[in-house]
Order: sequence, then structure tokens, then C-alpha cells
Amino acid sequence: MRAEPERYTVKVNGNKVKLEEIRVSALPFNRVWPGKQRDISQSEIAYMLRIHDDEPVFIEVTPVGTFKRVDIRPYSKNIEYTCANGGISFEVKKHGQYTVEFDGEHFAIHLFFDPVRDFGEYGKPTISFGPGIHNAGLIKVKSNDRIYIDKNAVVYGSIVGIDVDNVKIYGYGILNAGWEIRREKHGDIGWDDESCFEPGLLHTYGGIRMIGCENITVDGIVVCDPASYAISFYKSCGIDIFNVKVAGLWKYNNDGIDFFNCSEVCVKDCFVRSFDDALCLKGLTAFSEKSVENVLIENCVFWCGWGLTLEMGLASACPEMKNIIYKDCDLIHNSFACLSINNGQWAYIHDVVYENINIEYSKFCKPFVIQKDDSHIYDGQDAVQIPIFARITDGRRNWQGNKAKDEDPRCKISDILYKNISIYADAEIMLKDIVRIQKCMKCSNFSNITFENITVNGTKLSDITDLGTGIDSTVTLR
Repeated sequence: MRAEPERYTVKVNGNKVKLEEIRVSALPFNRVWPGKQRDISQSEIAYMLRIHDDEPVFIEVTPVGTFKRVDIRPYSKNIEYTCANGGISFEVKKHGQYTVEFDGEHFAIHLFFDPVRDFGEYGKPTISFGPGIHNAGLIKVKSNDRIYIDKNAVVYGSIVGIDVDNVKIYGYGILNAGWEIRREKHGDIGWDDESCFEPGLLHTYGGIRMIGCENITVDGIVVCDPASYAISFYKSCGIDIFNVKVAGLWKYNNDGIDFFNCSEVCVKDCFVRSFDDALCLKGLTAFSEKSVENVLIENCVFWCGWGLTLEMGLASACPEMKNIIYKDCDLIHNSFACLSINNGQWAYIHDVVYENINIEYSKFCKPFVIQKDDSHIYDGQDAVQIPIFARITDGRRNWQGNKAKDEDPRCKISDILYKNISIYADAEIMLKDIVRIQKCMKCSNFSNITFENITVNGTKLSDITDLGTGIDSTVTLR
């Protein structure tokens, strides 16, 4: 493969460093699985800069060629930069995940700034990957396994667990799932009423896949280049995902992190850049007796290259989806919709809170397009996509193995709160029709949907109808 040109010169605290390459989607052009993987021409190289330090760091970035605009995201972190000598310099004082973008989204630098850790709290590893390249393939975990990936390790493999308990996956290294070739239509499981999920029968593994598991922790690692979902859990309980970075996704069905019929979930201090939905809460008929409940998504950064950023549904085959909190998160790039609730089947969805959420609207956001066939060329380069900010619906209910009656009284949505939502929009962006409340079924029961303290570029919104459609007495603004 032809070597990519060096696009940036980067220094950290005065010392020149080399960026790590990752492959991402170059354009929002997706399609139903055509029997082969997405063409690599629809992707491009982006970059990672991983820093492990307990002190603030001073960073200098000089791109090849000139530039007109720089964005250091999330905007809420207020990182200021100085221009000099054909580049920029800035200081990062707080640990977290950032992006540095010159003149738009292409060839972005993903900055992951972590504290120094030895992960000793997890004890002695049962599986350890030290510095270097490891061609591990399928890694089947057992109960009580401790899997350590050193910060200087790249592990080409997928981690799969079925009916296991008390597993820890940790370290600052890279789990590269690009070893796997997707084999079939569904990139995940449970769509065709399967009852056996042994590894030899799984559709596609992705990066990390856990089924029927309890007490699972994933901490610190980078997950990249999966054949389907990067991280997915099914019918599992007691899941902690801390400081994980999901990046380098460009293939079909490249969701970031998905939970199907899971409970007692915490995702904290993570970064997800996906090519499809970024973080999903869903229910599948294969596990439909188990509710989705008690979920906390906190202090995370999301970049959705196609589809939905924070998605509930559209698969909602479960009794309830409840007690779900999204808090202190930044949505730095979005596609079709930012905050989406779609009760596509029969769940009672209630007690959902979006609080202190920052959403960025960019003039560089291009329309998402469904590719019709191999001859279809992406034609959205001259347009701008305006993602939906908040979407609540009960549309499209019957497909594949997930069946629901068209008039199911269990299908309800209530007690949804959007609180302290800050929208940042480029001056060229006209925010219109970005709140959509849509009832598709006669039996639908929506109630108590509240928007509180919504600001657009610092100005508090006084009338929610200025931004949306389908708004009635079930919706209030305060």
C-alpha cells in the first residue's frame, strides 16, 4: 500500500513525536450489506496522538501547506491556541480526549491525554500483551480473566466472552480488530432468533463482544478497525467501560459501543468516533425478557460519521428501557440525529435524562447518503447536513427477526428530560426542524417530555417550536 504523505509536524513539550495512523471514513456514504466490505477508496487516514503524563502538556502542530481555520474540540473545553511559524501551539491541562482539525473534518488529529497508570488495581494478568505486535486472532475469555495490553502493544484480535463473570480488560494499548473479515449480512447477533452463540457460530466478532456476562470492566484501551461493532454487550449486567477510545472505524455497521438488553451499565470518560451509530441501547427478541435499565453515560466525547450519535432503539424488544442518564457529554460531530429515541417495538421507555450535553454543528458536515449500488457516486459534497438535535418516535416496527404487533399497548414513551443542553453552531448554520416528536402508531402514548435550559450559541431558547415539529401538549419548555 502506498505510504501516506506526512501531513503534520508535531512536538510535545518541545520534543518531536510521530503521529499514529488510523483509517476512518472519508465521507458519509453507507449501504445495506452488499456481500463485500466497503471499498477502501471511501476512507482516509487520520491520526492519533497518545500522551501519558501527569503534568500539563504543551503541543505544537505544523501542517504541510497553509490553513484558514482551526478547531480544537470539544469546544466546551475552551482550548485556546496561538498561530506562529505556519502552525499552532496550545496547552492541554486536563486529561481527556480532543480533536485538532484544520479546515474541516478531514485528516483530523485525535488527541488522547491520559494520566500515568500501571493498572495495578486489577491484580496479576492472566493474559498479558507486552510491547510489540501480537497476532492473537480470536481471544476467548474465561471467568476471572485479566487481560492486559501494554501502551506500546498492538494486538490484532477480537475478545469474546460467553456466560463469563468478573473479567477485566485494561491497559493503554491498542486492540486492532482488522484481522477479521466480515462473513455475512448481520454484523452483530440476535436478529434471526438464534439461541446458540458459541464463537464458532457467531456472525462477526468485532472488537469486544460479550454475551450473557456479568461484572465486566474495560479500561483505558484503544479499539480500532473492527469488521462490525467495536464493542458490544448482549444480555449482560454490571458493565464498566472507563477511558476507552474507539477510533479508526470506516467499515459497514461500524457502531461504536452497543448494549442489547443490558443493565447496570457505566460508560465514563470515553471517546467514540464511529461510522454508524456511536452509542446504542437496544433490545433484541433473542433476549427480550431482559430490560435495558440503570445506565449512566458520563463525560464522554462522541463523533458520529453516519447515523445516530446517542441512540435508544430502534430495536426495543424488551419490557422496559428505564433509568438512563446521559451526563456531561460532548457531541462534536453528528450525522442524522444527535439524541434519538425510537421505540420500534414494544418497550416502555421512561425516565431518561440528558443533562449538561454540548452539541456542535459544523458547516463542514456533509449529508449522509445511502449508496444504491457500486456505480453510485457520493454527490453530497456541495451540501450541508443539519443533524436533528432531539428525536422521539415509534416508527418502523417489523423487520428481520424482530417482530411486534402494529398496535401494541406496551409501546409507551414518558418522562424524558433534556436539561442544560448547549448547542454550538457555525454562523452559516440555520437551525430549523431539529426537534422532531413523531407518533406513528394509533396506540402511541407519549407523555411528560421536558426541555429545560436549552441554549444556542449562548442564548437561551424561549420557544421550543422554533426548532421543531410534532410538538404538542406532551412537550414543555422551561
